Amino acid sequence: MLSLKPLQPISAIHFTVPPALANQLAAYWVNEGDNVHSLLFLGPKGWNVQKASFATDGSMNIRLVSPQDPKQYLNLLGDGGCAGCALRHLGTVFPNRTAAASEFAGQPVELGNFPHTYAITPRVMAISLGSAEAGYEANAVDLDRTEDNQYSFDVVEIKTKSTDLPLQTVILNFYWQESYGMKS
Repeated sequence: MLSLKPLQPISAIHFTVPPALANQLAAYWVNEGDNVHSLLFLGPKGWNVQKASFATDGSMNIRLVSPQDPKQYLNLLGDGGCAGCALRHLGTVFPNRTAAASEFAGQPVELGNFPHTYAITPRVMAISLGSAEAGYEANAVDLDRTEDNQYSFDVVEIKTKSTDLPLQTVILNFYWQESYGMKS
């Protein structure tokens, strides 16, 4: 197995973790393939990177899975250069993007039927994905990364045992904090 390390030191990220959860978290570094571009993210400690793909259009798909319980996962998704894909997704999550998504698609695009959604900022939506099976809960944060009508989004989705909701909260909060570059 090939192991790479960053060519340059990783910049410090300022994010406060509750002391009671610190030993349950880890920072993960994923190389985008050129040992120059990479992604540093927060996830449950000891989970395995099952998938890490970065396409030439800038899209990404990263999946961490618990080695003890593969029903538990963390997904990081980004659309890259597919404006139509991004707009359609944004239209199902952000009410202010639904009309533009419908116009672009040439057919109605409706908001998703999620159990609970909460707008953290106009460009950051927290979503409860509910629980398809007893004892587990899935939640997500959707980020509208659109700049100058170049539609783009990132999604962070995590599913854990229901007892680990405080851990989920810390991980999801990490992704939209200003210190990590998720501008609202």
